[in-house]
Amino acid sequence: MPARKDLVEDLVRLGVRPGDLLMVHASVRSVGRIVGGVNVLVQSLFESVGAGGTIAAYVDFEPFF
Repeated sequence: MPARKDLVEDLVRLGVRPGDLLMVHASVRSVGRIVGGVNVLVQSLFESVGAGGTIAAYVDFEPFF
């Protein structure tokens, strides 16, 4: 299972740099299990673009009612 450090390294290898605008459109389920869960995935995205970057994401869910 990847940890936060692994995810950040993968994002950098993909070309994500500080200050970037990053559009994320992915199923969390298809990313797979992550040490620390989905919050670590989101933290990794923020860390990879830095304080001057922007993350945009499409969010969809199925209501439980």
